[in-house]
Amino acid sequence: MPIYEYECPACHATFEELIRSPGDEGRVRCPKCGQRKVARRPSVFSPHGAPAKQSARRGGFPACGQCSNPGGACPLAE
Repeated sequence: MPIYEYECPACHATFEELIRSPGDEGRVRCPKCGQRKVARRPSVFSPHGAPAKQSARRGGFPACGQCSNPGGACPLAE
């Protein structure tokens, strides 16, 4: 079930709509003005890569090596 982005040519509102079946797209209305003639916009998506390996350090994050902690020690390093 994809979520599509739409733009209303009447009021220029942009919104997202969950489309459960191909017939649902004809029922999309602008939530701001109620216009039925809306244009689907190209969506911006974020691809996900492989999950990063977690460090054995506290919090699962590696130490950055550039900590400006007044004590001089990185709070992430143990």
